[in-house]
Amino acid sequence: MSSSMTARMQEGVKLAEDFLNTPRIRFRDLKPSVLPQMPGVYAIFREDTEETLYVGRTKNLRQRLYRNHLHGPFTNARLKKYLVEDPAENEISDIDAAKRYLLDYCYLQYTVEEDTLARGRLEGLLSYDKRFIVSTAGKAEQAVQMILGQWTACETHLQSPP
Repeated sequence: MSSSMTARMQEGVKLAEDFLNTPRIRFRDLKPSVLPQMPGVYAIFREDTEETLYVGRTKNLRQRLYRNHLHGPFTNARLKKYLVEDPAENEISDIDAAKRYLLDYCYLQYTVEEDTLARGRLEGLLSYDKRFIVSTAGKAEQAVQMILGQWTACETHLQSPP
């Protein structure tokens, strides 16, 4: 593996580890003042299994997490919509049940990131496998290796003349 690839992999591992070390905020304890009105990346987890339910990026963490995901209508709250439509979640039949599920069983983690490209990279790193997130350094390394090819392809495409 080239030294630049190794350096990028190490950077990705550090990003994943830093994110996983951010504070966990339970939805039942969530107040708007806890969240910054800044851009960032976030993940929503099921508390008992630590399964990742949703990973996203936004220009305003407070609005997205508090107003949209927790209190937003069906049209603005994709996660609640996904929970209602998920056949594995039989007990969630409507938006109110989805909100109750978030309050009873879920927590979130976030990091502030102002750089748009960095937000996209971190979101990709954290959501490399649907409904799953890396939880150890070894798995973080594996995840980074899986997406390095995607990063390289995107950067090559962006640098190529039209």
